[in-house]
Amino acid sequence: MKSYTLLEGICMKLIQPARKLLLILALGIFLTFTNAANVLAQSIDVNQSNIYLAEANSDLGNKVKGNLQKAQGKTQETLGNISGDREDQVEGKAKQAEGEIRITQGGSESEIEGKSRQAENNIRRYQARDAKASNL
Repeated sequence: MKSYTLLEGICMKLIQPARKLLLILALGIFLTFTNAANVLAQSIDVNQSNIYLAEANSDLGNKVKGNLQKAQGKTQETLGNISGDREDQVEGKAKQAEGEIRITQGGSESEIEGKSRQAENNIRRYQARDAKASNL
């Protein structure tokens, strides 16, 4: 077993929280950029010959939005795991589920929202069941 000097021990105690803080900041920056990319993906349109990309190829738009939502969700879930915030964990999983629905099933915006709400309700129900089981 390695023994640390007093100075090394102090440095180790200062580095651990700093590493967590830097990771949380990096995840926050990533979430900000993915949110901006999501907004950009929603507003993509090509005004040449009155062709709107989002309408002409909704599958492409859904795939882009879906992949962005999956990345946002994974980041938010990771942030929740680090901070211990169960709500961030659930919201992150729900975003991942919505992204997966957009990619695999597609459909109209209202259909996607309905399926996403159903998936979020299922995630919350399973999280509550798991929390109750761990308290026993």
